[in-house]
Amino acid sequence: MTANKQSYATKLALIFFLTWGLIFLDRSLLSILLPLMIDDIALTNTQIGNINMWQTLCYAIASPVFAIMSDRLGKKKPLLIGAIVMTGLLSLATMFATSFASLAVIRALLGAAEGIILPIMISIIAVASESGKFGRNVGIVYAGAAVIASLIGPVVATQLGTAFGWQNTYFMISIPSLLCGLLI
Repeated sequence: MTANKQSYATKLALIFFLTWGLIFLDRSLLSILLPLMIDDIALTNTQIGNINMWQTLCYAIASPVFAIMSDRLGKKKPLLIGAIVMTGLLSLATMFATSFASLAVIRALLGAAEGIILPIMISIIAVASESGKFGRNVGIVYAGAAVIASLIGPVVATQLGTAFGWQNTYFMISIPSLLCGLLI
């Protein structure tokens, strides 16, 4: 029984590694693709800062609010899947932004959707992990952001952006996130 539980927890951590890496890439994509977007959406430095601020603020607010809600409702998986799908859809919606206002609203909502994901993943990992393996499993999940979003993602996203344009890059990057929602 213990081997089965740890095997499940390890598989879950690996799925969450992939998912969190892709979700964090969705979060970082604005900064990565901004040089390609700047000609199509006239943005000042202040507006760029405001978009990032609203995305981060919504992330910070949604994180504890929905973590508390998931604890009270006991419905972690549906909230997690919904947040992952919403993040993918909002990343996809970014390709349709044509102004500061539309980009700010989309990215703020994206921040709120992303804020839900990590706390719920960690609480699911906590329940699934065998004693003494929780830290390892959480480390695997967190490594997804480093490997996928910070190491591989910027190279892939800039190459896709240069070859296919920033709008198509948002489309291509959002699809794996949506697939992770289905995988979970």
